[in-house]
Amino acid sequence: MVLSDILILIQTFALIITALIILWYAIETRKIRKIHEFESEKSLNELNPLFRVGGGNHNGKILKYHFTNKGGSIKDISISTQKGFKALIDPTNNLQKDETINIQLENEKDILPDDVCFEIHFANKINQKKSKKFCFSFKENNMLEID
Repeated sequence: MVLSDILILIQTFALIITALIILWYAIETRKIRKIHEFESEKSLNELNPLFRVGGGNHNGKILKYHFTNKGGSIKDISISTQKGFKALIDPTNNLQKDETINIQLENEKDILPDDVCFEIHFANKINQKKSKKFCFSFKENNMLEID
């Protein structure tokens, strides 16, 4: 074996080792990125509320629904709705995870619309003012969250 052959073998070995190190680095970086994405998503879920419709009823004049908060705690809670409806919400001071919020919408007109929409306004843990919009369809008798 000539010196040039030995140098080529050493160079090939060094390239293989370098390729393996780069592959290992890429795999580890991907794992770290996945963990970071999971933690970021988890912290967002802890920061903002996640309302789950718990049920309710209506008689055409009054619509009552309750929601359970499966996300982060909120405070300074209020509600707004379209014209022709009076809205009440309880509680208004703060809502922790797994606590329930009650909504009552009263139709001030004699005509029943196809649907009624309302927004729940709140401040999250870091005092960001946010809102979530919902619509109830009287025709389909269901509640939908509007993004």
